[in-house]
Amino acid sequence: MSDAEVYVRLFYQGMSILVPMSFVLNKHPGGAEYILQYANQNITRIFDEMNHSTGARALLKTFEEKAEDQGKEIYHAEKSKQWLKDSPIVNEEHRCLAEVSRWRQRSLLVTVATTLAAMGVAAFAFRRHLQRS
Repeated sequence: MSDAEVYVRLFYQGMSILVPMSFVLNKHPGGAEYILQYANQNITRIFDEMNHSTGARALLKTFEEKAEDQGKEIYHAEKSKQWLKDSPIVNEEHRCLAEVSRWRQRSLLVTVATTLAAMGVAAFAFRRHLQRS
């Protein structure tokens, strides 16, 4: 990671963890929001409750803060909105989610309209059948 990288400090089982912001924004499978809400807090309980894989636990230990990490820029919650807003990955994710939501609404409307039309045709055909009998 570059020296200009911002890090999210977390505490896990007594260890201080520095997770690179590039990992948080671009690689964490749960998304940035799940990590950033616990910045500068003890995550032991929540991390264990989420049943993370052994690979995730091993990765967490690679982020353990070392003496040479002094002076690195640490994330602070009040800056989160700006970092998330500036992240192309997060912006693309929000755009895609909005598009999926629009398509679901359209799909639902088409399904409802098609169902109502089919019911109308069936009612008309049934009425014609009753009139002929």
